[in-house]
Amino acid sequence: SFGRRVRSLEPADFELSGCEFRDSAGAPAILNAAGDNSNLVWTATVWFTANNASVFLPRFAVYDYSFNYNYPSNVLHVEFPFGHNARGGLTIAGAYAPWGATFCLTPQDRTRPSGNESGVEVYIVEVEEFNDSVFPIEGPYFNKLRYDGLEIAVVEMGTLAPGQTRSTVFEFQPFSNDINSTYPTWGVEDSFAHVLSWG
Repeated sequence: SFGRRVRSLEPADFELSGCEFRDSAGAPAILNAAGDNSNLVWTATVWFTANNASVFLPRFAVYDYSFNYNYPSNVLHVEFPFGHNARGGLTIAGAYAPWGATFCLTPQDRTRPSGNESGVEVYIVEVEEFNDSVFPIEGPYFNKLRYDGLEIAVVEMGTLAPGQTRSTVFEFQPFSNDINSTYPTWGVEDSFAHVLSWG
């Protein structure tokens, strides 16, 4: 908005970084005066082309009907964290645990997955991932669960759209001497501290 009527205002008058002015159909935008066409208030739709975007109107870009030029505007800056993340924690054996928390698992926390006819009981870990980028995370990619740095479960994922949230479910048994076991192994159940991580 301006304090005085300006003669014109075009997208080319702005300094844009990581974004473009477009209409709702994606065509190059024309800035239109709002309200009573006083040329005091102008609107535009910003389309992001990067995770960091800024809009700035420099000095001497436009002038009013008395040929007074504008002062520089403030810089409008928007930053989107890039990529997908696992929110605040994970759910293991039905209980939520924030990242960095300490929890204790017992054999009673194991369960038999539906469709599992072998009788093997496993721990079930669920991680909710979120894409907080303006771009899709192209698939396929792999979500991995690690126990003390060792990969114990891997799930292949498809493309994650911008703003999309979904869950990855890992199944693994605590220990097995059966080399033909179809479930990953994460070590002997003990009373020592271990680290469970996702990536």
